Amino acid sequence: MTRRFLAAVTLVLGAGLAEARVQLFPGVARLAGANNTVWRSDGVLHNPTTAAQTVKLELIPRGSATASVFTTLQLQPGQTRTIDSVHDLLGAPDGAGVLRVTGDVAAWFRSYNQGAQGTFGQDLPPLDPAGGYAAWTLMAYAF
Repeated sequence: MTRRFLAAVTLVLGAGLAEARVQLFPGVARLAGANNTVWRSDGVLHNPTTAAQTVKLELIPRGSATASVFTTLQLQPGQTRTIDSVHDLLGAPDGAGVLRVTGDVAAWFRSYNQGAQGTFGQDLPPLDPAGGYAAWTLMAYAF
């Protein structure tokens, strides 16, 4: 009898936090999709530090260079905050754009479409404001 094993490997890279860290997340949306679906974006913020952090979230609409709405959040040391809807949190109208997150926090966002057959979408890797993907940004591809 032959035994076969399937191994899975997960790689998680830590990112150092710099003062006044700015991350850009292109592709946040709340927008009608095909077949009566709606694109939406949610996310998670985490304060890995031992001090309270103020985080500024700004929505830059597609086709614009300036933020249309913003809010600030206070995260206590070690606190994780889930954001169910970026647009609802910001009080933004339907549309798409770039979310700018300023603060010494770890951030993760995704845009997805919930349809009758299930959910599909993607993680939004943060961009370095200087241009391009930040060093050590992981990209996942499904084949």
